Amino acid sequence: VVDKVLSPSQHAFVQGRHIMDASLIANECIDHCLKTNHLGILCKLDIEKAYDHVSWEFVMAILEKMGFPSKWRSWIFFCISTVRFSVLINGEASGFFPSSRGLRQGDPLSPLLFILVMEALSKLVYKACEAGLLEGFQVGNHRSRDLLVSHLLFADDTLIFCRPCESDLGYLRCVLLLFEAMSGLKVNLSKSSLIPIGEIPNIQQLTSFFDCGVSALPSMYLGLPLGASFKSKAVWDPVVKRFQKRLAGWKSKMLSKGGRLTLLQSTLWNLPIYYMSLFTIPASVACQLERLMRDFLWSKHDSDRGFHWVNWDEICCPKESGGLGIRPLRIMNEALMTKWLWRFANEEGALWRQIIVSKYGVESFGWWSKGSSFAHGVGCWKAIFSRLEVFKSLVRFEVRNGVKVFFWHDTWCGDQPLKVQFPNLFRLARLRDATVHDVYSWNGTQHHWDITFTRSPNDWEEDSIVSLLSYLADWNAVGLPEGVDNIIWSLTSNGLFSVKSLCERMLGSNHLTFPVKAIWKSKAPTKACFLVWAASKGKVPTETMLKRRNFSLASRCVMCFHEEESVDHLFVHCKWVSSLWALAFSMMGISWVQSSHVKDVLVSWRRRLKKCWVHGIWKLIPIAIWWCTWKERNRRIFDDKALAFQDFKLYFLGTLYSWSQVLNGGSTVSLVDFVDKIMFESLLA
Repeated sequence: VVDKVLSPSQHAFVQGRHIMDASLIANECIDHCLKTNHLGILCKLDIEKAYDHVSWEFVMAILEKMGFPSKWRSWIFFCISTVRFSVLINGEASGFFPSSRGLRQGDPLSPLLFILVMEALSKLVYKACEAGLLEGFQVGNHRSRDLLVSHLLFADDTLIFCRPCESDLGYLRCVLLLFEAMSGLKVNLSKSSLIPIGEIPNIQQLTSFFDCGVSALPSMYLGLPLGASFKSKAVWDPVVKRFQKRLAGWKSKMLSKGGRLTLLQSTLWNLPIYYMSLFTIPASVACQLERLMRDFLWSKHDSDRGFHWVNWDEICCPKESGGLGIRPLRIMNEALMTKWLWRFANEEGALWRQIIVSKYGVESFGWWSKGSSFAHGVGCWKAIFSRLEVFKSLVRFEVRNGVKVFFWHDTWCGDQPLKVQFPNLFRLARLRDATVHDVYSWNGTQHHWDITFTRSPNDWEEDSIVSLLSYLADWNAVGLPEGVDNIIWSLTSNGLFSVKSLCERMLGSNHLTFPVKAIWKSKAPTKACFLVWAASKGKVPTETMLKRRNFSLASRCVMCFHEEESVDHLFVHCKWVSSLWALAFSMMGISWVQSSHVKDVLVSWRRRLKKCWVHGIWKLIPIAIWWCTWKERNRRIFDDKALAFQDFKLYFLGTLYSWSQVLNGGSTVSLVDFVDKIMFESLLA
């Protein structure tokens, strides 16, 4: 309902409209003005205590005007008018009191009601433009098709476009005063500002007249750069500072590698996503942010001699390929910006798309826009459009009526365009730009393809024609279905675009056999999984590995004192760890031929047990063994303490017991009962 009653200029809390749409529109409007030497002013308005000052009577009047039924309106009025508040004085509630206006922040209904109230301001601005009192910005390269953009709203974030003259600003003040009188929402001019576009000599006079401040481009709008030049590094400074601020608050040396990995994936990596959804990240900025991330992961500081034990490119691979699934920022940026091309092809009525169409034009029946020969300027679309060829190669068309699909050029029958599959016939075709609808006919009983050529085919070309017709017959033998043509994303099963699928395509696959399930699908703590992941790559800081990094060490296993301390020896062959393997196999009641390498152990650890609980324990065993071994090794080196042989076994059982609580819902049993249960259910499995 909301999208039907709200104007296209509103972008908040409406399904199908995004916060970035408003930023794209604003930047494209500024870019158009600068390139055409049109002067203008952006008015950034601050609404004072937006939710708190809304008039209830005005809310009811708006709902009635929009056609909401009286019963529904009475429900809404009851919800907003029965609110009671209390103030804490010296820590104690002082009683409750009612209010006479305002919407409660945090109430699920409040955002909906607020944008309905703001629709009144939107209508007032539209009416002022229709009456010639405000002009707005005309965007487009053809006067007859120019699109008027007068304002953008995202909840209470208001941006109004007008001419650099006192008359426009005077009428705008009248509009704002009228809106205040009706709704109770007052624009705080002291916190509002005018942003000049182009050289406006009397800007100080205009700000004095409007009684507000003045800003300059580049500025910020909805948390994104406004009017910033293409690939400007300066606009990314807030993202870099946000990174550094988060890192300063996290004591990485106090965190395990599992904790650092969790923070990196859940928080740090997501910080630049908002910017990258609309702007191309400079290579130097991406490298700087990724350096901060990998230094945090490996707890490396400027003053430390820290090591990155695994290459960052390897870390950025999918988990199935042996990485940690941290996508490279530049690849993520490419995928996020390509999503705009998918939206352009599917959101025909969106305001942002109309702006792009008016400014650049369309081709291929509106599936994508035309290119631009102008410089990037401060617009966003040219950088987005540069991904078009990659996008085209990954989409195909679902033909319905065939009106919007080229017969030869588009991918609709098979995995390639017909001009690629039958190049000789394409060169002979008379109508190379024909649509599927142009060459197809259906009389209700049989189908016919009317493909004409510039000359009669030679004998050796007849076979190609037969192959083409046979290919088309296999594609559809019952006529075209009804409806309109659709675009299909080829990398997903449902045909819808996803950033994840494009990232995976750009990352590629190295087709390595990696035991991803044995590590990351277990219920072990992330810090233990991280250790096992590194061990499977042979990148754990054992003494053998440290010697390769020019450390002077004896390289003798501190557990058995017989062999060099390599990863495979410490985790597979050492007699101390062998005792844990023997204990685990004895509990599970199985015989097992142990592999020689850590990765091989994980790859072969695929025994499927009937009992889910026992199977969960089975997946925990290698991780628990290696985690306990690593902890004991470090205890001996750094604390100069060692567990006795039997205590070491009990330490392993206690760790396995502790981790298993996740599998049985936290039910408490003794350690002895836990071991008995494993042995008993292993027999049944």
